[in-house]
Amino acid sequence: GQKLLDSLAETWDFFFSDVLPTLQAIFYPVQGKEPSVRQLALLHFRNAITLSVKLEDALARTHARVPPAIVQMLLVLQGVHESRGVTKDYLRLETLIQKVVSPYLGTYGLYSSEGPFTHSCILGRV
Repeated sequence: GQKLLDSLAETWDFFFSDVLPTLQAIFYPVQGKEPSVRQLALLHFRNAITLSVKLEDALARTHARVPPAIVQMLLVLQGVHESRGVTKDYLRLETLIQKVVSPYLGTYGLYSSEGPFTHSCILGRV
């Protein structure tokens, strides 16, 4: 549990501070096309690493110490969207975020450590 969190935090720090900027620098001449190199790299990190390890189990442990890098990772990945809109993987990511950020405003409403709020606000489309 804790080893996984610490190892993932270290992996994220390396990826976010070294690998991602290097990829962006290498592919700088071809920027401007969507999706960007940054989006592709972050989505791949989300799918290949964050969602493939047993992070949910590690976060569910009562005495788990969640490193700040894990919170940063989840929130940065939450800001990356796919062109086809909300996907199953994005919703899985939101489930993980709810375990470390409270209250959290997700795709389907506001969540707190006490559970989802029972009231909602529906905004009309303009």
